[in-house]
Amino acid sequence: MIRTFTRFLTQDLRAGKGVWTDFTSRAESLKAQSPHQLAPTPPNKKVYHSPPLINETFQQAYELLQQESANIYKTAQSESDPAVKDKLLAMAEAKNPEVLYNMHRYPQSLDLSQPVYRNFARKQWEGHDLLVLMQRLEQLKVIPDTMPTLVPKVDVKIKFPHNTTSEFSGWITPGEILPAFAVSQPPVIQVQHFDHGDVHAVRKYTVLVVNPDEPDLTTNSFRTTLNYGVANIGLSLEDNTLDVGKYLAEQLSVFREYEPLVPEVNSGNYQRACLWLFAQKDNADISVDTNAFNSQNFDIRQFSESYGLEAVGAHVWRQVFDRSVNRVREQYGLPSGRVFHRVRKAHPL
Repeated sequence: MIRTFTRFLTQDLRAGKGVWTDFTSRAESLKAQSPHQLAPTPPNKKVYHSPPLINETFQQAYELLQQESANIYKTAQSESDPAVKDKLLAMAEAKNPEVLYNMHRYPQSLDLSQPVYRNFARKQWEGHDLLVLMQRLEQLKVIPDTMPTLVPKVDVKIKFPHNTTSEFSGWITPGEILPAFAVSQPPVIQVQHFDHGDVHAVRKYTVLVVNPDEPDLTTNSFRTTLNYGVANIGLSLEDNTLDVGKYLAEQLSVFREYEPLVPEVNSGNYQRACLWLFAQKDNADISVDTNAFNSQNFDIRQFSESYGLEAVGAHVWRQVFDRSVNRVREQYGLPSGRVFHRVRKAHPL
């Protein structure tokens, strides 16, 4: 079937005029990307013979589906609601063979400004990455140790591109254990939303990175520290990455400069760097009062309630004490780490 489908694209059996062959009002990204040519059959293998009249059958089916798509496009032209119009446009292209070909051959390079590709990306996210994220957040007790719950609305990805090795420079899997040197610089954060509507609409976000595993000797327990805080981040479907370029181009409100986690010896099995993405109410800017909170004993729930923030995404990575911790401490001017006893006592040290 794949060979027949590829032959359908490469032999240009889409002859004739129709909505799927007209790119005057449709994006070029809806066209098949470099269809693969069929490789010749090796001499030691039997030749595959397509069923009789398969090309004619494909052609008739193509014309029927194309006519159905044209009717949906007509309905979409008279629709004034952007969200409803986007859904109709996605339906109009959902059975387009070229679009299906792109989604299965090039899933990582789709034009997500097109509703049909955005629907596909959402299904892919919900079928794997979202499940992995929620499993790690619950297994590692990020929920409820930081925020009480989460209904993810966006796909949050992070990476640390200052690393030169591929092992640490790519996108991080939630829950991954990273050495201190690999997270010594702020992460690049990509936020992918899948909502229908204006692709140019800018949404305002706040990013927090908290560590709920900082040892607290006064209570013989742990406290939460704020290690990174940025507000008023404007992201859209086309401009969806928080990186150095956005810092330079926009006036972001950095109310807590990035400080990586630097676990101490025997301070626990690991420390969790919990990254939370919040949507700002009504997409309005907020002014964070740095005197109103203590970054060394941070209450993320109270902070989010105070500024009307809604949690829409999250991520997490873990760290343990390693030989690069002391170097990172020196880089950030932090004091030398403590060494804790392996067994917790009944009373504070």
